[in-house]
Amino acid sequence: MAFTSIYQPSSKKSNIQDSKFEILNVLRYNFSILTWILVGASLQALAVYLFSSGRYVLLISTILLIAKITRTLLQAYEITPNPYLEDVFPGRTTALLPNEETGEIETASSRKIAVLHLGAKSNHPFGYFAPQFSKVGEWIQKMNEGFDYGTTKGFLGQTTFHRLDERGAPEVVLISYWSSVEDIWAFAHDDLHREAWQWWEKTIKENGYVGINHEIFEADAQHWENIYVNFQPTMMGATTHLKKGGKTLEGGIVPDQWISPLVDARRGKLAKSSGRMGREISKYDANRVAKELYE
Repeated sequence: MAFTSIYQPSSKKSNIQDSKFEILNVLRYNFSILTWILVGASLQALAVYLFSSGRYVLLISTILLIAKITRTLLQAYEITPNPYLEDVFPGRTTALLPNEETGEIETASSRKIAVLHLGAKSNHPFGYFAPQFSKVGEWIQKMNEGFDYGTTKGFLGQTTFHRLDERGAPEVVLISYWSSVEDIWAFAHDDLHREAWQWWEKTIKENGYVGINHEIFEADAQHWENIYVNFQPTMMGATTHLKKGGKTLEGGIVPDQWISPLVDARRGKLAKSSGRMGREISKYDANRVAKELYE
């Protein structure tokens, strides 16, 4: 039984999700809430000092706050569109890898999958703006640009997450999906990654506050599955897969197409974990497993 993606094929490969060190993301995750409050308070005090009457300054900030609250309430009570729901697919979806040769989504969990977690963290008071960490960001940017516009073998897609740890240090984690561990190793030994690693080795004494890590996982066919409920495409669901075009029997040309792996999982086999793994599991087996786990 073949499955149909919930999205139409695209002539262009989608860009890597949130993978670039854009200035707004850097500012958002580099500073704590307390820092932003102090910045706002300082700007307010400066405005009061520069203008003869503080009443007008207070009025402007009050109007902006009321406008923000009003906009939030209108969105919360569905009077105006909620921008956070943009591109959300209502209900359950799952990502199934297409056949590597045909580009068709034929069966669930039909292929092996490898996952790379690549992390970087700045344990410096300047956060992302620390001298050496900014260089790490440049190397990550270069590698992501290669993923966006290049043909890295086996690379399927990537999603990036930022966070502040419990001490306030900013951290970025890049979760990428590959056809095999061998493809990850090939990427690790290409010219760009080798150049980045050589820079790291040469400057390691200066990098004491820069943390880096990686984790690699590989799962055989029928040993992985996923589910997304009320979500925009993310993680494995945000990958794209090439369906090669070519000449037709009539002499025409079919262009290359990029296929989204997301399919409807609200009913049928894909509504269950076993179905998304491409496995058959009886009600008896399911009850037996549950009993063994909780006894």
